[in-house]
Amino acid sequence: EGFARTAGIEAGSGDGGARAMFGQCKETEAATFWLVASLMSRYGARGLFLQRTPLLKLYSFCLSRLLEQRLPEVHSSLEGLDAVLGYKWFGTLFTTLLPCGVAAQAWDLIFRDGLSALLCLALGLCTLLAPTLLAAQHEGEEAAEVVGRLQRQLPKDVTPLLPPGAGVGVPVEGQ
Repeated sequence: EGFARTAGIEAGSGDGGARAMFGQCKETEAATFWLVASLMSRYGARGLFLQRTPLLKLYSFCLSRLLEQRLPEVHSSLEGLDAVLGYKWFGTLFTTLLPCGVAAQAWDLIFRDGLSALLCLALGLCTLLAPTLLAAQHEGEEAAEVVGRLQRQLPKDVTPLLPPGAGVGVPVEGQ
């Protein structure tokens, strides 16, 4: 609790603290350190990066099963790429995938709801990408090419990635 408070993040608050910290992270390495330290210690994200990445494997497996149950066409069209996406998305906590402001909103969800928000966000991403992915594949494009292209065209707000009524409250500044 000490460094989360030092970093200005209230555990489970989801009140925009991560977005504020992302803004500070551009300014100082210390702010970045405390933000990541809070995720590792208080929220269990450490398990994503341990030797043999047990939590990363678990979350990637869970994403695959969720896709199989909720988006079966997407699951089958990805032909195993869902596991790779899980590793990429969860292993970077969405920071290399989402625009900075959206990643900050995603982190607010993680601070509010815990690591289970990773699965919610990933399922939301797949739902958002599904129509374009399936249409492109019907035209003969490979899943990896389509997903790569689509990942570069992601929304500037986290809301489309969430189930109805599961918003984060405060919009990103400048949006």
